[in-house]
Amino acid sequence: MTVAQPTATVSSKPSRLKKAWEGISIVFESRVATVGLIIVLFWFALGIISLFWTPYPPNANLFEQNLPPNTTNWLGTDHLGRDITSRLMTGTQVVLLKTRLPGDLGIVIPGGVALWGVFGALVVGAFLGLNAAYRGGWWDQSIMQVLDALVAFPAIVLYLVIITAFEQGDVVVIFAITITGAPGVARLVRSLALDIKTRDYIRAAETRGEKVSYIMFKEIFPNARGPILVDAMLRVGYAIFMIGTLGFLGIGLPPPDPDWGSMVNEARKFIFLNPWGVIPPAVAIASLVVGLNLFADGLREELTRYQK
Repeated sequence: MTVAQPTATVSSKPSRLKKAWEGISIVFESRVATVGLIIVLFWFALGIISLFWTPYPPNANLFEQNLPPNTTNWLGTDHLGRDITSRLMTGTQVVLLKTRLPGDLGIVIPGGVALWGVFGALVVGAFLGLNAAYRGGWWDQSIMQVLDALVAFPAIVLYLVIITAFEQGDVVVIFAITITGAPGVARLVRSLALDIKTRDYIRAAETRGEKVSYIMFKEIFPNARGPILVDAMLRVGYAIFMIGTLGFLGIGLPPPDPDWGSMVNEARKFIFLNPWGVIPPAVAIASLVVGLNLFADGLREELTRYQK
């Protein structure tokens, strides 16, 4: 009598696409995060559309466009007769979608000034925070002393010093966002790494003789990515608000593409003649920053609940 041998079941690992969808689906479990994501995607979509089409040329007034004075503009015109809708759409590009490199060639790279600035702050801050936490000793002391000195200065002062030291440009604003944002990221990464480096799998990696760089960037950093991702979303909102502040002060992103802060500044001078010109760009800045904050808050709540 022969006994049937049990067949071994092959466990299929989930595909990368399925893993990615499981990560994205966490957002939709939170209403707050979903609302924030919708607001952010709206501005992204508006910026992408503006790359190919705007109702009118954003920097041309009605006279230059050879249009009659009673032309229909969805959000009206500013004090120079320029279409506000077209300028809002174009302003989304420089914040979220493209960065203009210095020079007369007009070279543009994908990714807005706010995104590249926050990415630079994450790279610099994560590198400094991981080294300070894992290496300890004089590494920790020297790195944190320098970062504390930077934190002692108000962010707006650092922005003004950096931008006035160089010429206006997208790259200079990115550099300013990186310098002002790196200390906060480094502090967060350091606090997370100090806890993670005491785990057993870190001890196992050290026993195997892994390099310090491998342990920091392959073992510690991936296990701290949740709080870092949430912090990055918040920092994008701060960067957008700061770009608007610099544009309002007249030292932000240079022309020809308009940014929302400079639109508010130009309309402010003629607020008694055309008060409507101030409202759309101010609402644009506020709505995008609020959307990013809602998305980050909802994502943080879901990640915390998921970890529990």
